[in-house]
Amino acid sequence: MASVKDVLDIAMGFQKTQVLYTATTLGIFEALNESKFPMPASLLAKRLHLDADATERLLNACSGLSLIDKSCTCNGIAVYKNSPCSQMFLSKSSPRSIRPFIAKIGDLYDIFGRLKEGIKEGKRQHGPATDSDVGKGRGCFTIGDGFYANEEKTMEFLETMHLFCSHDAPASVRAFDLSQFRTACDLGGGTGALGRELAATYPKMDVIVADLSHVLPITRHFISKSNPPDNLTIAACDFFEDALMSCDLYILSHVIHDWDEEHLDILLKKVYQAICPGGALLVLEKVLNEMKDGPLGTLIFDLGMLISAGGRERTVIEYTNLFKKHGFVDIKIQLMPETHQRDVILAMKPMECSHDN
Repeated sequence: MASVKDVLDIAMGFQKTQVLYTATTLGIFEALNESKFPMPASLLAKRLHLDADATERLLNACSGLSLIDKSCTCNGIAVYKNSPCSQMFLSKSSPRSIRPFIAKIGDLYDIFGRLKEGIKEGKRQHGPATDSDVGKGRGCFTIGDGFYANEEKTMEFLETMHLFCSHDAPASVRAFDLSQFRTACDLGGGTGALGRELAATYPKMDVIVADLSHVLPITRHFISKSNPPDNLTIAACDFFEDALMSCDLYILSHVIHDWDEEHLDILLKKVYQAICPGGALLVLEKVLNEMKDGPLGTLIFDLGMLISAGGRERTVIEYTNLFKKHGFVDIKIQLMPETHQRDVILAMKPMECSHDN
């Protein structure tokens, strides 16, 4: 049973989050990383154009959270340096940095600040007020609004997606043997992290990363940093507006949970028709247990989908029924405890397709 301390920790947790977010976005961890020696608060404040007293108090709070190591010189002056944890996860130069996600917390605060209204109304609170046309309604993915409000917001969002997808991709593309498929399209593939891993793992498979035209410069940016395989290409595609190319395998990674049933009916009908007979749909989403009381991260994510995109997370049975409704068979679901945000679902299209979709 939860204690009053547990309840208070939940109630006050936002304060710790704000300390981390503020220190990250003000450049505290980066400045300490660039210094060869531990720094006093006054010098750090001067370098970052901050108030000296307030900076010291922020540094002390970070020390209390084990994000910064505090010590004293022989003269009794307090000095600060990054803790090993911050050096590894909050420094831009670290390959394991989660800084893009921390920087995105400001937007997440704004979105979750509307949770009360979202629960009252039962609908999305982020992005354009309405989607009057299902075919064209992209909700929080509308260019000039939501996650794509401007170039900076677009990059922040895609950097955050890249961070988690890069971690999850190696295990995700190996959850099932996909070697039978010769062509694949990662629809809404963002930065190409998953598509690149798929192409590298299956060199005989031609892999296309498809996304909105204004996203593709960012896709090229990320793919070019990693010596892309020859069997990887990119293409512009609005999956609600454009015809989908014929492929053996379609991938929807963190796409299904973004949309309501009306949008999903349109999308899955198009995807099913584009998949070659005997081909498959590979879906990457974190799955709720059947009681819908866990995992906790997925439950919180479910609320995030409600208020940010109008979508939802689902159970194994709900995903199975969704894909059966659109003609898919032999649906297999592999739970992936080693990934942050993805379990893996493989749904086959029959060789002889009689489904009226």
